[in-house]
Amino acid sequence: MIVIVIAFIIMSFSSLGVNTYGLDYSPISKSISPTIFTSGFHYLGFMHKFIEYPSTMQTFDFSDSSTANRGPIEARSKDGLMVNFRAQFQYQLNQKNLLTLYLRYGENYKSPCIRFAVDVMNDQAATFAASMFFRNLTQVGMDMQTKLSTVLEKECFSRVQSLQLS
Repeated sequence: MIVIVIAFIIMSFSSLGVNTYGLDYSPISKSISPTIFTSGFHYLGFMHKFIEYPSTMQTFDFSDSSTANRGPIEARSKDGLMVNFRAQFQYQLNQKNLLTLYLRYGENYKSPCIRFAVDVMNDQAATFAASMFFRNLTQVGMDMQTKLSTVLEKECFSRVQSLQLS
């Protein structure tokens, strides 16, 4: 009997790795606690587990690289010409909104966030003449980052730190 009680107690603890946030999920009741946990060892309850999210800066890469999240951006400029560019941006998930992020997208939040980012960059590319991508890519990038920050804050509960275009 004591062995069973000890087993239940042990199965009620869980740990989160360094630089990780976690949501407490109960597979028995199929519910999620609104409490957001950070790295460490935590008492959750019998059979509970963590749904984990990174607490550090993450990168989305749109390039030809084999490790890229998707290929380069192909968009139309203001003057109707095709412009292709590579983009990379760093973002961090907002800890206080992780439950909302999970409820909206489940554990696969990256796919919809990538789609939002591509849509923003396509839309923003259409506000510039093709020549701006050669003459002043820095200004194009700053304007894209401003719009990207707004959209990802609202839709993906993330803060965009920086955007690089090439």
